[in-house]
Amino acid sequence: MKTFIVTIAALLLSIALSHSEPFSTSPANGSSVKVMPKSVRITFDEAIEGAFSSFKVYVYTAEVTKAKLQAFAKSKIGLKNDASARADAGTSSSGTTKSVEIKLKPALKPGVYVVMWRVLGVDTHTVEAYSYFRLKP
Repeated sequence: MKTFIVTIAALLLSIALSHSEPFSTSPANGSSVKVMPKSVRITFDEAIEGAFSSFKVYVYTAEVTKAKLQAFAKSKIGLKNDASARADAGTSSSGTTKSVEIKLKPALKPGVYVVMWRVLGVDTHTVEAYSYFRLKP
């Protein structure tokens, strides 16, 4: 009985501590595409507050490693007035939603693109993360 109670308590604690994490991204994280999509879509496992969340896409020219991509995303997500340097044309996510579409600028060149976000979940926790994809020539 004691094991059962400990298991239930651990399960409830893990549910209570969960945050809005991406369920899927399109293009998929780490994928290569031959045709640049018109937008990137992120679907979260829990709802987020769009008006209090940030989404950006940047071209990335350094070595593709987890640590370098993470540092790059962290250095860019909080920047203000950076729209001209980004590959995205913005998002119109303002309500509570589980899915966000980030429109991309037209005529982007082959290379690696980092999609980054800082979201406020409806659970009031902030989550910062990234994904990336490669546009092949």
